[in-house]
Amino acid sequence: MMKQINRIGKRTILALFVSGILLAGVLIGVFMNAPRSANAQQSQLTPDEAKAAAEAESPGATATDVSLEREGSVDVYEVQLDNGMEVEIDAATGEILEIELEDDGDDADDGPDTPEDDEDE
Repeated sequence: MMKQINRIGKRTILALFVSGILLAGVLIGVFMNAPRSANAQQSQLTPDEAKAAAEAESPGATATDVSLEREGSVDVYEVQLDNGMEVEIDAATGEILEIELEDDGDDADDGPDTPEDDEDE
């Protein structure tokens, strides 16, 4: 009779231990995937601030489109300017991540091809 009680006790302890591990895993998953806090959202740039930052990088240009995208673990604003430039801005810090000239697909106005251009094809 005593052995049976010990065996039940060990099984109960093992079951509680496993349940605790599973519960901890669920809680960790919930907190890691939880939406950002209100403070973190308030520190994010607005689309208008992203437009202004992009326009400051190319004086005289006007923003035509702003989109917020997720790249890896970073929220990034991609701002299209009317001069064909695209400016990527870190949405949390306002840091300019990349500036590139969009390729419109029309090589007629790009000037003569150089030998380096031919190597890409």
